[in-house]
Amino acid sequence: MEYQKHNPFPAECASGINYVAGYQMYIADVYITLACYFTKPTGKPPFAMFFEDMSDIKWDQSKEFLRFLRRREGMVRFPFIRKAKMGYIRTPEEGLTHVLNLEVVLTRIMESLKTSASQAGETYLIQFVEELLIKQEKCKKFLECHISTQKKLEEYSRQRRQSENPAGASEPGEDTSLMAVAYKIF
Repeated sequence: MEYQKHNPFPAECASGINYVAGYQMYIADVYITLACYFTKPTGKPPFAMFFEDMSDIKWDQSKEFLRFLRRREGMVRFPFIRKAKMGYIRTPEEGLTHVLNLEVVLTRIMESLKTSASQAGETYLIQFVEELLIKQEKCKKFLECHISTQKKLEEYSRQRRQSENPAGASEPGEDTSLMAVAYKIF
């Protein structure tokens, strides 16, 4: 079968694809940074393993967008390239909330790309983005579930500390951080 040459994407679609791919690479960097941040010598909490997996998934998705662009002879031009910028994350809940916010932004960017593709009549791009939007929703729900679990864990930890030590003073050498309690539970 002879290779069919396609016309390049319209400029707005190509720009959107580049932006989505670049943002996914940024999120992948944030995920792997957080996975390393929350990994302790005693082991990894479940969400750290999730962060590692999501980093790989986001890199793969960004590569897929770039392949999609290259198949149509589009130019790869990332609108930004930056390192993971998160500030100081003290608790798992803060880390999970941070990536949830990034996923929400990515969803908006992908919806904008889908709108551009619809206006340009790019049916394959629309289908591709729709499939990824479904995965985005699942990821957001999973993150929301983890945030809820972390809140419950933090409340449990706080109640336990209060019941064991009603005066509020911690015993010398006792690690009462949320991560220490999480490792005891998991």
